[in-house]
Amino acid sequence: MYALTADRSPQSLKRQRMLCFTVSIGGGLPMSLVLIKPEHDQWKPGEHTGTFRGNNLAFVASISLLNYWKDDGLKDAVIRKSQVVRDRLQNIAKQYKEMNMEVRGKGLIQGLKIPEEGFSRKVSRNAFKQGLIIETAGPYNEVLKLLPPLTIEDELLLEGLDIIEKSVKQSFESQED
Repeated sequence: MYALTADRSPQSLKRQRMLCFTVSIGGGLPMSLVLIKPEHDQWKPGEHTGTFRGNNLAFVASISLLNYWKDDGLKDAVIRKSQVVRDRLQNIAKQYKEMNMEVRGKGLIQGLKIPEEGFSRKVSRNAFKQGLIIETAGPYNEVLKLLPPLTIEDELLLEGLDIIEKSVKQSFESQED
């Protein structure tokens, strides 16, 4: 959320003439909302064209996405899947202690930092050959970045983690040759 002042206290927000909200709520589709106090709203219906008005697909996707939050099912699933990812990455790091790997992140946004120059890229290439696209991140592309959808099916998540583990092994073994 962006307010037209640095003061984001509830009292300050009540005094604002306009509030702008921007989110990527609809499955990655951009959505924004502009709230204007009625006394400042001079637009007639249809005159408010611009990038801030959103688009129908984003609104439909957002409503659909919000249905996932009607109960704690999604939250609980994300917590469980996050632990699966963390456990698997930590297991990989333990298998290759000499590589000084480090698991980073929170929730389903996690990464495996591999300090050895170029190793993460090798893993990414090996994973791609097996059907998994995994990006690298960090100032030296030393982190394998995991960013699965919150709604990923368990078997698909495990398949991806298996590919990562195999790719690390392949990269490590090719380095020893």
